[in-house]
Amino acid sequence: ASLPMYQYEGAAFQASTTADASLSPVHRFFNVRTGVHFYTISEAERDYVRSVYPAFQFEGTSWYARKTAGGGSVPMFRFFNTITGAHFYTISAQERDYVITAYPQFKHEGEAYNVWSNR
Repeated sequence: ASLPMYQYEGAAFQASTTADASLSPVHRFFNVRTGVHFYTISEAERDYVRSVYPAFQFEGTSWYARKTAGGGSVPMFRFFNTITGAHFYTISAQERDYVITAYPQFKHEGEAYNVWSNR
C-alpha cells in the first residue's frame, strides 16, 4: 500500500520449509545498502559473501530447494543489476529471455537453484 510502484503478482514459486536428503538450505542475506535480499544455495558462495561483503547481513536459512533438477523442480534464474547492486530472480524462462534482451544492466548469473512452480 505504501509503494504504489509495485504490483503484487502472487507467490512466484514453491520451496520446502523442511530439509530432506534431496534438498539443501537456501541461505538469505539482507543487503543494507540496497534494502533487498540475496539468496544462494552454495555453501562456498555463502561463506565468501560473509567474509567479503559486510553490507550483506547473514539471516540464515530461508527455505530448502534442490541444487540440481529433479522431482518436478524448475530452475530459479538469478540476475545482478549492475546499476543498483540488487539481485532479481525468476523461474520463467520467457521472463529470463526478455530481461537478457531488454535490460543490459541485468547480468544473467545462471541457475541459482531449483524450486517448484505454482502454475
